[in-house]
Amino acid sequence: MISINLRETAKKKGYTLTDIANATHISMNTLSVLGRGDSKGIQFETLDKICQFLACTPNDILQFKNDSLDITVGTRPERIDKTLLFSGELLPISIAKQMSEGLTTSFRGHPFFIELPETSKGSTLVVKAGLTPHSVSHFFDRDTAGTSTYTLEESKKYLDSLTHTERDQLLISATTFARDRLAPEVFKDVSEVYAIWFSDPEHKGSLPMIPIDLTTA
Repeated sequence: MISINLRETAKKKGYTLTDIANATHISMNTLSVLGRGDSKGIQFETLDKICQFLACTPNDILQFKNDSLDITVGTRPERIDKTLLFSGELLPISIAKQMSEGLTTSFRGHPFFIELPETSKGSTLVVKAGLTPHSVSHFFDRDTAGTSTYTLEESKKYLDSLTHTERDQLLISATTFARDRLAPEVFKDVSEVYAIWFSDPEHKGSLPMIPIDLTTA
């Protein structure tokens, strides 16, 4: 989906929406709707006026967001922000095909497969919701080790078909799996385990970028 990032762009340039309204004669009502991200679209003339005043490009104001989901495990982020910059290699988790047979049953089976580098000892685990999962070759869950996994395209279709509630359940299940299975059995020397709740712009109840310490959860 495409979202409008007007308020943040204006703030970076040192302007308010009122400044834009006074200079461009665009109504405050229009700018307020754009600033809240509630607008379903924007006229080219309006966009052009805003870009000229802020000395920016449409790419600074219009942002594409992928609202599908994936889960990865990696080292602790150097900083927690909208870009989620990680230090070190991310470890992908794939999703078993059996998940389509029923969320409750497959959640209990922990159908998450993790590929770990040999240098993972002593690092910090981070479980992150984000884009689409990649298939992996090394399975650590003995209960589902024989289960085939979705291809990249199949994973995307499956995740896009989930409701927000089902996505929440998926994230909760993955963080539980990381805490109960990965930390004690695979990362025996790990000092911290974190889950990152990645905000879904269409899910009004989610909170952006909340780190959860799973070692004490």
